[in-house]
Amino acid sequence: MNREELKKVLPYREPMLMPDQVEILIPGEKVQGTKKITENEFWCAGHFPENPVFPGVLLIETMAQTALILMGSQCDTHTYPVLARVEDMKFLHPCVPGDLLKIDAVRLSEVCGFWKIRCVAYLDNMAVAKGTITCCMRRQEK
Repeated sequence: MNREELKKVLPYREPMLMPDQVEILIPGEKVQGTKKITENEFWCAGHFPENPVFPGVLLIETMAQTALILMGSQCDTHTYPVLARVEDMKFLHPCVPGDLLKIDAVRLSEVCGFWKIRCVAYLDNMAVAKGTITCCMRRQEK
């Protein structure tokens, strides 16, 4: 699934559409996506100018959007997936321009329409961040 296909599943657009592509999708169960961190991104000039580091909040956003693809693959034309909660997020290693992140998201449970999804971001085979994302569907308002 490339970025144009992701736009059919996720409500985000540039510069806030974070995943570049999806390599594996088992609808409702598991997704694996990638994000190439480039030096052209909007945050590089200020976080930190001499030594840019991918902001943790954007790493969470990248992981959450990847997780939302699981729900988005189940959406109808009147709903879209949204982030509801972030739990136990741990940052294990900084990410910098040039890094290619691989994000794994696996559904753990579903209760009353809320999906709990375990997310891990990897650089090569090393985990750089991990945590649990909860998401739900939101009805589009006209």
